[in-house]
Amino acid sequence: MKSKPQGNTLIVSKNYRGVLGYALRACSNIGELVKNVDFSDRSITSLIEKYHSCIGQTDKLVVAEESQPNVVSHKLRAGYLIIRDDFLENKSAFNIGYQGSIRMPSLSKKLGLSFAADFIRQSYFWNDPLFYSGDFKESNLKLNLGLDYYIVRKEDFKLILTPGFSYFLLLSESPEILPEGTGSFQLFSLELTAQFKDYGIYVQNISPMGNSILRPDGYFNIGVVYQLK
Repeated sequence: MKSKPQGNTLIVSKNYRGVLGYALRACSNIGELVKNVDFSDRSITSLIEKYHSCIGQTDKLVVAEESQPNVVSHKLRAGYLIIRDDFLENKSAFNIGYQGSIRMPSLSKKLGLSFAADFIRQSYFWNDPLFYSGDFKESNLKLNLGLDYYIVRKEDFKLILTPGFSYFLLLSESPEILPEGTGSFQLFSLELTAQFKDYGIYVQNISPMGNSILRPDGYFNIGVVYQLK
C-alpha cells in the first residue's frame, strides 16, 4: 500500500480505503469510518469493532493470542562427586547420565520441570572400627526430579536453578554388605546450571533426610552437560 515515486519520499496510496469501503458496505456510514484508517493492527481492529457496532452486532472482537508450544530438551551429563562421610577415605566417584526438561511458555516463561537419571560408580576405603574397615566399590542409580527456574533465559545463555528431590538405588557393591536394591531417599537437592548454547556446567548439592543408609552426609556433584539437537 506504500509507493516510492521519486527520491526518498514515501507516500501512502488511498486506494485500499475504497476496497475496505466496498467490503464493509453493509454499514451505511462506512465512508466516514474508513476515511482515516491505516494499516496498523490497532487501526484495523478499531475499524472492525465500529463496523460490528454499526450493523448491530455488539459482540466485542477478541483477538486470540498465538499459543506457544512446549519446549522439550534432552541433555547428556557427566561429572565428579564429592562424598561427604567421616568414615570414608580415598574417595572417588563419577557419574554419567541423562537429563530431560520441559518448559510450558503458555503457563510460565520462567518455570519448567526437570528429570535426571545418573549412573554413579564410586570407590572408597571404609574406616569404621566398630563396623568394617576395607576397600569398597559401589554402583548406584540416582534419580532426580526438580523444578527448573530460569534466572536468565536468552538465545545463547541460560542460568537455571533447580530445587528438587533425589533417590539413590544401590545396584551393586563389593564386598557386599547391603542388599541390592537398597534405597535412600534424599530430602533435598539444589542444582545450578550455566548453559552456553549447547554446552554447560552444573553444580548440585544433595542433603539427606534423617539417617541415610547409603551416604549419611550427602554428596556434592559438579559436571558438564551437552544438549542434544
